[in-house]
Amino acid sequence: MTKKSLPFYTLFILVLIISAFRYQGQLINTYKTNITRVILEKAFRRDEGNDYLGFVNSLKNSTIIQENPRVAWMSGLYIIQHGASYQEAKDYWQYAPEYSAKILIENSRKSKEKQEKMKLAQEAFDLDPSSVEIKKDLVHMLMLNQRWAEASHYLDELLAIEPKNPDLLARRGKAEYKLDGSQQKAEAYLLEARQIDPDNEKALLYLANYYRKYEDAKTIEKFLLQALKTSKTENQILSFNNLLIDHYLREDEFKKIPNYLSESLAMSPDGPWINSLAGKYYLQIGAYQEAVYHYQKAISAGGYLGLYDELGESYYHLGKRESAIDAYCQAIDYLDDKAEIARIKEKVSELEGICK
Repeated sequence: MTKKSLPFYTLFILVLIISAFRYQGQLINTYKTNITRVILEKAFRRDEGNDYLGFVNSLKNSTIIQENPRVAWMSGLYIIQHGASYQEAKDYWQYAPEYSAKILIENSRKSKEKQEKMKLAQEAFDLDPSSVEIKKDLVHMLMLNQRWAEASHYLDELLAIEPKNPDLLARRGKAEYKLDGSQQKAEAYLLEARQIDPDNEKALLYLANYYRKYEDAKTIEKFLLQALKTSKTENQILSFNNLLIDHYLREDEFKKIPNYLSESLAMSPDGPWINSLAGKYYLQIGAYQEAVYHYQKAISAGGYLGLYDELGESYYHLGKRESAIDAYCQAIDYLDDKAEIARIKEKVSELEGICK
């Protein structure tokens, strides 16, 4: 009986020995990976007197890179910080597409430069084209850069996945009328978005802009007043108040604005949209100190950075030369339109200023 049992025990011992060697190998790999991470963390802390570029380049296509997304991401980012291109970084990021794409899209959201936002969003999408959320960000950046045809293409793909998403429907409607496509199709998208979510600000704003494009001023005012009358929530009231203020500003009907402005400011005292509208109103009626106050609030709350131009105009009328020059110069930093840039530079020159 003992003789028959020997093979079993021998096999059992062999299995233990093999497992021990494998475990030792795993420990060694884990040790190598942790050491690599420590070295990369030191590199990102800008460890003075050390150049880690050669070390990072030696990792390309290694097992450590292929099996550790964070190491792959950090390596790609490190070489970019030392002059490499996004294309070169992809040699590392291909092993961590989802992780890398999420970081890129987060950086895209944080960037204040429109073209940089677009580049980062495109890079993120190239790394992880299957991600719905990243595709949504790409659409947002395409629309921000007025690339309506590409935005429409990806919106159609997204709507095939989420056909009742009001934000996507509203964006698709806007893209349609910006392309001078079918008016009926654009309106249908916008009305469907509003039907699904009556509080959806994008649908409300884009629908108002649609009517502004295709209808006369009286028709637009009638639509907005009716919508305001039937509004049931504070958010709806705020949105239509703001749209009415915007409409009256465009039509130079300043006497109709104060009541709506007061109500909106009471509901959203720090809101970037209402403060930008308040700034425009006070600038138009010559209340320049109030205009400065509201433009500053709008900008600090994350409002449209192009407001620096109008902030500069307000300072100019107050006789605050240095503040006007500073605001105009900041406006130039955020503008793409060459004619607008030339116009503002002329203002700075008239004030005998120089943009650094």
